[in-house]
Amino acid sequence: MPADTTRQGAAGAAFVRLRLSKHNLYVGEMVPIDIQVGARDGMVASLNGPPTLNGDAFTLSKLPENPSRTEEVVDGKPFIVFTWHTALVAVKPGTLTLTMDTPLTVRVRTPGRPDGGFFSGSGFEDLFNDPAFQNFFGTSTQRDVTVSSAPETFTVQALPTDGRPADFSGAVGKFTVSTEISQDKAAQGDPITLRMRVSGEGDFDRVSSSMLSDVDGWKTYTPTDKFKPEDDIGYRGEKLFEQPLISIQPGKRTVPEAHFSWFDPANGRYEESHTEPLTVDITPAPAGSALAGGPVSSSAAPALAGNEAAPAWRPDHPDDGRGRVSSLTPHYFQPAYMAVPPLVLIALSSVWFWMSRVERSAKAIRVEPFMPPSIDSLTRELDQHAAAGDARSFLGAARNALCRVLASKWGLTLPEVTTEEVASRLGAESEVSRAFTLADEAAYSDLKLTPLDFRQWKQAVLRTVGEGTPS
Repeated sequence: MPADTTRQGAAGAAFVRLRLSKHNLYVGEMVPIDIQVGARDGMVASLNGPPTLNGDAFTLSKLPENPSRTEEVVDGKPFIVFTWHTALVAVKPGTLTLTMDTPLTVRVRTPGRPDGGFFSGSGFEDLFNDPAFQNFFGTSTQRDVTVSSAPETFTVQALPTDGRPADFSGAVGKFTVSTEISQDKAAQGDPITLRMRVSGEGDFDRVSSSMLSDVDGWKTYTPTDKFKPEDDIGYRGEKLFEQPLISIQPGKRTVPEAHFSWFDPANGRYEESHTEPLTVDITPAPAGSALAGGPVSSSAAPALAGNEAAPAWRPDHPDDGRGRVSSLTPHYFQPAYMAVPPLVLIALSSVWFWMSRVERSAKAIRVEPFMPPSIDSLTRELDQHAAAGDARSFLGAARNALCRVLASKWGLTLPEVTTEEVASRLGAESEVSRAFTLADEAAYSDLKLTPLDFRQWKQAVLRTVGEGTPS
């Protein structure tokens, strides 16, 4: 264990240290990291929040709600070590320093006897100063402190501009790409689905694609995407893009190749993937359909007359045993069925209530929720960045403050308050959503703000933080 990575704080009561494999990175490159908080057994009362980044040069992936817990002896003293497995991403270039802060409550020991007392030099000093002995006899008080990790220095390179593909979306990592079609035969006007799979390792938040657009003979729609992680931190996985397509011409049709580009930090260059074109047989639209040249005629639907046989009813209507329905009310609206949903709801509510009453196993150290920032400290921080004209730092601090307010309000962890989560809850055009989007843009570009922009966004952020709820 390197000696400089375990720097004890709070008079030896705790430490924060980082474990990662590399310190030479590119902007946007994701690197797995372990954040470890060591708490001296008997000297730390509680952890008052998860570890947080000190600065705006890096971002962290989602921290697990329940860190792993082990025991370790450091310098001959027992510690309980909490470990969060996550991933780190640098958002700007330069020689950067990273530290992590953790708020906690420690038990401060008070002298059990004056120096030079009766037991001086007798070998009992260690007994009297032991945390367990002093806690038992009430010779300690509690104090809130913040413990920081030893500084880690990184060399972060900007992504090169030479050779950057036109469709590059910011993805950094190592990926493979493939495409497939939902069916190789379809009728004219029927939708088919083009699927593109991007798998590998890296920052999948930056993996995006518009897939196909303006293709002759095809009507294209906006693609959707879904990420399936293969580990706990989202470093490895697969992102699936699905795009509906409709052929407006019959015959043997070709779905063009799909493009995807990314930057590979291992070899320091951009990579591009061009998938193979796919072929689909499109049969002409059925006669009478709109695509076949005209609307469906109303005379095509036979009318009932006299004692003609009744038409086939939908299978969700009860049959009377003679080929007829006894009621036009579907099964799921019959009285017997109507009683089922309330019973299911009652059962689920009972299970939830029981589980919420189950107490967690007793822990000597507990993890407390984090608190939203104070208005005064946030105002000073925003004013400092605005005075320097630093849009990236200003928007990063604003985003961090909004994250804490929304996490507290919605009952989420900080990494769960993403730009997408905010947009889904508040709407993409809301003031808070636009602040998140602008902060993301500033993290990867040389965004500039005018003095008026700084003032307006400062007022918006302070208003949201002061209310404790988004406007």
